[in-house]
Formats: sequence, C-alpha cells, structure tokens
Amino acid sequence: MPGLPPLPIAIQAAHQYGLNIDDHITRLVSAAELSQYDLILVMETGHKEAIESEFPFVRNRVFLLSEVVDGIPYNILDPLVNDESISQELANELCALIQRGYQVICQLAEIT
Repeated sequence: MPGLPPLPIAIQAAHQYGLNIDDHITRLVSAAELSQYDLILVMETGHKEAIESEFPFVRNRVFLLSEVVDGIPYNILDPLVNDESISQELANELCALIQRGYQVICQLAEIT
C-alpha cells in the first residue's frame, strides 16, 4: 500500500545504525523504476514472485537478499506485515547480511 510511513520501531532501529528513514514512505513498484536497476533485492519469496510475475523483464535481476549473501533462499520477515517487536532483530539481521555480502552485492549491482 503506497504512502505509509515507517513504523516508529523501524525508525528507532535505523537511527541506531546512523540511518534516517523518518521521511521514507512506501510506494508502488513500476516498470520504469525497475528498468533503472541492475540488481533488485527483496526480503520475501512472495515479493520476488510478485515482481517477476508482473515485470518478467527483470527476472534475471531479482534476488532474495538471503540467496545473494548466504546462497540459501529464506524469507526475512516484513515488519509492516509481522509483529513490530521484530524490528530491532530485523535491523541487526539486515546489517549483518549486508556487511557479509557487501562485495557480492556490489558485483551483482555492477558497482565499482
């Protein structure tokens, strides 16, 4: 659903990592937006399947964050859908995944 702000617990968790997501809002994914990116990382299998179904031209660029970093596809729960109390745990998991997979993520995104 477009136009939703981050959960307060997500804002707090982001602040602990030096990130400011206060003004972030959810938005719908579009073909024009997706066409700009070499790599599209998602957290849940359902997100990946929905994007690939609606936008088949990006199938070779959509990956679960977990499969890129760990080589094992698993879901990272969406805090907007699931219990708010997981947000700090989620922030820690995301930070660890991104740190562990930074080089691979950059290579797939063709960042030098």
